[in-house]
Amino acid sequence: MKKHLMLTAMLALASGAAVALTPTVDGQSITALEYGPALALQTATATGFGPTLQAAELFVTNDATNLYIGVAGNNDNGGSGFYVFIDAQAGGSAEAATDTSGGYGEFDQFASAGGGNMPTGFTFDQALVVASLGDGGHLGSWDRLANTATYRGGTGAHTGGYDAAINNSNADILPYVAGGSDTGVEFQVPLTTIGSPASGTPIKIFVVAGNTNNGGSTAVYLSNMVLPSDGTPGNYGRDGAGGGSGNGTNFDGVGGPNITPATYTIGIGTSVSDWTMIDG
Repeated sequence: MKKHLMLTAMLALASGAAVALTPTVDGQSITALEYGPALALQTATATGFGPTLQAAELFVTNDATNLYIGVAGNNDNGGSGFYVFIDAQAGGSAEAATDTSGGYGEFDQFASAGGGNMPTGFTFDQALVVASLGDGGHLGSWDRLANTATYRGGTGAHTGGYDAAINNSNADILPYVAGGSDTGVEFQVPLTTIGSPASGTPIKIFVVAGNTNNGGSTAVYLSNMVLPSDGTPGNYGRDGAGGGSGNGTNFDGVGGPNITPATYTIGIGTSVSDWTMIDG
């Protein structure tokens, strides 16, 4: 008797529903088994902040309710974290300008670093930041269309349908190898906050790791741990007066690297778990 693999989610695909697994947001098992193939692999060696701040691989998936973003790596550096920028809707901004709502200061610090230009052609409408401050992480969201930021709480107490988790047990050995890390940072983002994109809609994502709280000052220093990777050593970021080390916080090739954001298509990802062995 022959056995065949059949994609049990074909009907779901036809109806436009997401078929990928729903990851558990715990900072663990950030792999292709839960997310599908990685969208980006780090090609640079961590500098400046050292190996405690790593962004090794970028994974993205979705279900019918949420977008899930996994950054395999490490965030075990007090006061540092990951900024995630999402371009899913018309409008948005090509610059991380100062948040006027006063809702979460980490975004102000990113913007005040003397630039904040996004990659060419990338106009983000939603941003997230998770900071490692000794209690598992603080999460903030930024609706760039309305220019309002909101503190979403610490691990296990997030509001508005958001969630995030940090696991700092990664011991990845450089250079990075695909699949070498399976712990790091995970985010859950309600699809309604990015315009409820239909199945088949491409969205763009850009991630950068660095300083998220520098004692309340306007100085922000970003590591070279950006995804997709710039592939070069060095750090980015400067103080509010335009001084400091690094190449600035522009990512459009003007005074800094020229990054090509990752592209993820909503609702059509499949994984090994979507296949079923049948007789016939």
